[in-house]
Amino acid sequence: MTGERIPVAERPNAPSLNVRSDQLVLPGRSSPFNSGPRFQRYRPKDLKDVEASRTDRTRFFEETLVRLYNETRRDIPFLFKTADDDLRSLDAGCLGFLYNRPDRTSCSGWTTKAISGR
Repeated sequence: MTGERIPVAERPNAPSLNVRSDQLVLPGRSSPFNSGPRFQRYRPKDLKDVEASRTDRTRFFEETLVRLYNETRRDIPFLFKTADDDLRSLDAGCLGFLYNRPDRTSCSGWTTKAISGR
């Protein structure tokens, strides 16, 4: 996938969400909420992944994203700070799975806004 690197200068302005980093980790699996020194944002046309079969990781991502939306009642930003001041971004592959689902219109509109990263 081709994304646009998020400049280091933008990172301090990332919105904060009332969620701890440990709530974004699926035990025994890689987190679908990325951390680390490199962050990229993606446009819908960049998200080509299609979920071949349902996995614990994508189910966890979807359920956590919906829970965060329901708790905040606002769009979930692509890049955000956690309550414990950790910088996280939404996994592009998991976003692609959600975005390319046949029933994505049932996601209350949050998917497209989260994907835009803006």
